Amino acid sequence: MKTVKPETTAATAKGRILLVDDEPTLQRAYGRILRAAGFQVETAGDGRQALDFVRSQSFDCVVSDISMPQLDGLQMLKAVRERDPDLPVILMTGRPAVSSAVQALEYGALRYLVKPIDGDALAEAVQQGVHLRQVARIQRDAAKMFGTSATRARADLEQRFERALVNLQMAFQPIISWSRRKVYGYEALVRTLEPSLARPDQLFDAAAELGRLPDLGRKIRGLVGAAVEQLPRDVYLFCNLNLSDLGDDELYSPRSALAQHADRVILEITERTSFDQVSDLRARFDRLREQGFRIALDDLGAGYASLSTFVRLQPELVKLDMSLVRGLHEDFTKQTLVRSITHLCSQLGIAVIAEGVETEDERAALIDLGADLLQGYLFAKPGRPFPEVNWGQAPAPEPPTPLLALSAPAPAPGRFPVEDEQTEVSISTRRRIKLVENLSHELRTPLNAIIGFAHLMYDGKAGPLTPTQQEALGDILRSGQLLSGVIDEVLTPPIDDASSELDTSDSASVSASSGSSPDFSCADGSGRWAVAHADTLPAGSAGLAAADDDADDDNGDGDDGDEPPSPDELPPHQTGVIAELLEWERQ
Repeated sequence: MKTVKPETTAATAKGRILLVDDEPTLQRAYGRILRAAGFQVETAGDGRQALDFVRSQSFDCVVSDISMPQLDGLQMLKAVRERDPDLPVILMTGRPAVSSAVQALEYGALRYLVKPIDGDALAEAVQQGVHLRQVARIQRDAAKMFGTSATRARADLEQRFERALVNLQMAFQPIISWSRRKVYGYEALVRTLEPSLARPDQLFDAAAELGRLPDLGRKIRGLVGAAVEQLPRDVYLFCNLNLSDLGDDELYSPRSALAQHADRVILEITERTSFDQVSDLRARFDRLREQGFRIALDDLGAGYASLSTFVRLQPELVKLDMSLVRGLHEDFTKQTLVRSITHLCSQLGIAVIAEGVETEDERAALIDLGADLLQGYLFAKPGRPFPEVNWGQAPAPEPPTPLLALSAPAPAPGRFPVEDEQTEVSISTRRRIKLVENLSHELRTPLNAIIGFAHLMYDGKAGPLTPTQQEALGDILRSGQLLSGVIDEVLTPPIDDASSELDTSDSASVSASSGSSPDFSCADGSGRWAVAHADTLPAGSAGLAAADDDADDDNGDGDDGDEPPSPDELPPHQTGVIAELLEWERQ
């Protein structure tokens, strides 16, 4: 009798897939894609039916929708893990959210795909799952053969993690205000007495592997909440958060350990964490702010997308990454970048903290660039509550002057009377020129920041670049230089000898009209005209002038060399800009 062998198809050779979706149309579409890719596909309409299949049949990978009646994809994933820890599960969703993404990671999902899903991407993810399933089978066979067990290794990791959790401690590093010689706050840093998980990265890796990140996060927040009670009311405590914490409902509970002290706790988010898949990130931080928490963005300048994360979070504080601080006093590019960041944050009402300060030179450079809040080994190493601050021998400097001192006080009315027509023309001209100068400064500041970031990346300081990235950065640098040239052309006042003549006539007129020697002094002794005549400027202009004068005085002699021209010497292309600025300021 002739025996007929069963036909061997490509599907049975590549792997057996369980596809779970309560939408018949999508189920058929994804089924066709996977069958065309060479997989054998079994389908289920909900999570309960899928669990029945898993209990009774063998599969190489499960592909499931999240939102389903009776038993959703996350619940099904958890049940599958309890039965078969090695079975790869790919979750799909049309409504991505940070909570479901975090749960998927905690339960061990292989992939988290957002609908609509490209056919090639789906087939590639399933192929990866089948490969992992095959590797897991080989490992199990090897374990049986050589007498070792993955279960035993996991049990050992669980025991070590439990010991680490029991012996968890917090170290604290001060954040100081240099101008006030005062502790502004402390950053809480996790430590454990378990030697095998002594480093924070080892501890968090173990928690992630065991699905215990929520437990670790809650323990840390509990210790931080207890430490707040030991601090004076005017000292803040910084608590680090990671992606898994944002999906923990306990974080948002008004009864949580931190919520009781929300007005004194600053939640610190590291920029090294990618939030690209978090669709409701802003809403979650809004909930935390409603409770009284403030948000700090850590590692500014070293993460995935500095500027985009900055815009999305809109933090109350930012911390400069130590890569920008290290050797700052010797690096002009870093100085330009830090100056631009501090200026931008000052305008937005965001406090800047420079971390990783280790030398007196770095501290001095940061103070000169407008950073007053500092953190680093120069002041104290992390330690048990609460380390003493080493202030060093240097005298306390004066509080830093804001880059835009919009509220600078004006001289008393009538102190510098203006009577003759020539002096009135001079004041009007100077007011127009000063406004144009400040507009030029405001345009250059963000432009310098962008060019600075591009230079750092182009030089390879943020890691290797692809040819496409190098070309794009080259375009950014060329465009930035072109725009800078346009600003110089349109908004830089011309300088010539006529301005000196006008200055002389102004001084004589003011002196004659007042009957005494005019006071051309200002706070820093520079003798600048704009500060002395602050009472004749529109509201707010005196501060703008003073700030611009300080920034332009390169050699410290009180003269920045940019005296304005007379009215007739203004180029035509500036006339409209100046008129619009003056009209805007009057309104």
